[in-house]
Parts: sequence; C-alpha cells; structure tokens
Amino acid sequence: MGFGFEIFKGKIGAALADSVIDGVAQAVESNAIAQAQAAQAAKEKSDRQDMLKTLIFMVSYNMNLERSGKKAIAGALSRFYDEDISLFSIEDQIDAAYTELAGKNPKDFFNRIAAINDDRAHAILMYTYILYLYTELASENSVTPAHVYNVYLIKKYFAMNRAELAECYKALGALVEQSTDDVAELFEPLTGEEAIRLLKEQNPALIYEGEIKAIPEMDISQQKQTIFETDPNAEKLKEIETLYYEAVHSVGDTNFATRVILPDLQPAVVHMAVATYAKDCAGENAVLLYADDINCEGKSGFLLTNKKFYFYAGTVWEKPKSIPLKTIISMECRAKKQEFVINGMKIIVPYLQKPAPTEALFNLLQKIIPLAMEIE
Repeated sequence: MGFGFEIFKGKIGAALADSVIDGVAQAVESNAIAQAQAAQAAKEKSDRQDMLKTLIFMVSYNMNLERSGKKAIAGALSRFYDEDISLFSIEDQIDAAYTELAGKNPKDFFNRIAAINDDRAHAILMYTYILYLYTELASENSVTPAHVYNVYLIKKYFAMNRAELAECYKALGALVEQSTDDVAELFEPLTGEEAIRLLKEQNPALIYEGEIKAIPEMDISQQKQTIFETDPNAEKLKEIETLYYEAVHSVGDTNFATRVILPDLQPAVVHMAVATYAKDCAGENAVLLYADDINCEGKSGFLLTNKKFYFYAGTVWEKPKSIPLKTIISMECRAKKQEFVINGMKIIVPYLQKPAPTEALFNLLQKIIPLAMEIE
C-alpha cells in the first residue's frame, strides 16, 4: 500500500486500518456495481423508447393512429420484451410519441435510429418485430404504401447483410408459423429496388428526394436543377433555387425543408394546394410552397406563384385568400408568434415552431417575390 499507509496503520492499529481499507474497497465496489446497474437500466429504457417510437412511426405515417394500430404496437412490444404489455398501460406513451413524431421527415428519423447499428443484435431484433408489426397490420387491412416504403427504409438504413436478414426471417417465421423461405419470399420482393421504384411511380408523395436535400452536408452546387435549361425563365428560377437552398442550410432544420419546398421537388403537394385553396392559379407558375398541415400534404399553408400569394389556415372559419404580388406594399415578420403580416393580412406558420426558421422563411420571401414577379 506504500509508506503513507504504513504510517496510517501505525497510528490506528493494523487490524483497524485493514478494516477501514476493506470497508472503503467494498464501498467502491458496491458503488461501481450500482452505477453499472443504473447504466444498464438506462440503456434498457432507451432501447424500449427507441422501439416504441419506431413502431409508432411504422403505424402512424400517412394515416391516423387508430386503436387497432395501437394494439399492434402493444402486441409487438409484448413479444419484444417477453412480457404482457397492455395497450392501457402504454397508451399515454404512444400518444406522446405520436405527437412528437407526427410530420417529421422519415429519412431523418431513420437516419437517427440507424445508430442502433452499434448493437447489431438489438438492431436485428428490432427489424424482426417491425416486420412482425407489418404482418399484424396487414391482417387488419390497414397497411398503406407508406408502410411498405418504411419497411424498405429501415432495411436500407440498418444495412442488413443476407445472413442477418435470414435470422430476421427465421425469427419472424417462428412467430407467424411460416418457414424462413416463405417469409423471405414475402419481404424481399416487397422491399426490393424494383418494387420500390414502381411504388414511387404510383405514389408520388412517397418520393422524399426534396427532403433529402435538407441534409447538412449537401453540396448546393451539385443540386442545381437541369430541367430549367430550356426555360426562358431559367436564370430567375435558378436564382430562386439558390436562395432556397441557402435558406435551408442557414436554418439547418429538416422540418424547414420538409414544409418549405420548391414546386418541382414535390409536385403532389403543389397539386393538393391548388385543389384546396389556390384554385384560381391557372396559367400561373408556382414558385414556392409552405405546407402547414400535420402530414405536409399541402392542404393548408401558402403558395407563391409569379402572380399571387395564396394562403389558407385550414380552419372552418377562415376562407382561402390571395394577394396579387404587384399590390404588396408592406411585409412584417413576427417571428416569436410564427407569423407574417402582408398588407395587413396575417399568415401563420406554426409548424416552423421557432423564431429562427420563421425569420428565414420571411427573408426568403422578401428576396424571391421580386424575382417571381419577373417570371413570364
């Protein structure tokens, strides 16, 4: 123990000194064990939350979270943790997680949960039960194309090799009383590249390329659209596009790029806005859109064209409105309230959630409205 310990032992006695040291050692060991147990408990809680949120996302994306979906979540979690987890016991957690996840970018979500790759066994088990949840939903006829695409995304972001996928299919087969090959024959074609290509063609809203462009490491110079090259408005459109991506990067928030979009990135959202609140824009060129509904479908928000600014709050007591661009004489940003005022009319952007994205959108509008007016 060293010279200092010998002096200590000489002063209080060898037996007492040894007893004190043993007591300290035991306390240190007990504390280390307690810390390890606390860390393990925290990890298990984190894993459970990851699983819960993933299952909720699988059920809820592009559809309302009905009770049948919640039951499927409880059933999958019960099998995942090998214990009886009732819907009643976790319904509050499900509702809270659903509120948190609603409207988020799927690719950003799966990028974050892909960190579970650090524990391959947990990742494989999670993927197995996501497949199981899919079969539970399919039996209730509540699967949407978005759910198929989500299975594909999870498989892609977990980067499973064939041996790992075989283990997943084997485990799932045991649950649904099917052979490994039968399960593989269902999910491999379902989540194959060709199947996803056809799925995207039939469901344009599933194409998330516009949201991918919100990834921070994006090189703006490589994202220029080539479809404008033969357009007489090419220069103005390219300038608007550059300003848009500068705004996206300045905010650094995928929610901003999910809701504030260039029309060519998500034409289905623009079509919804035109059908819902911008029906009088025939013959005009769409320039920028903000989607203000929960699922970012374009049912409310605003649409900027080369002639007018169309906006709609999506409430029963307010009608869609429009402002001719040439009549705009005043614009004010109230960032803390997530709103603008144009010619005395209030435009609310609540889903941007914070002052900084609201200011970025307002500044973007100030810059591109003059450019939009020059588009033929």
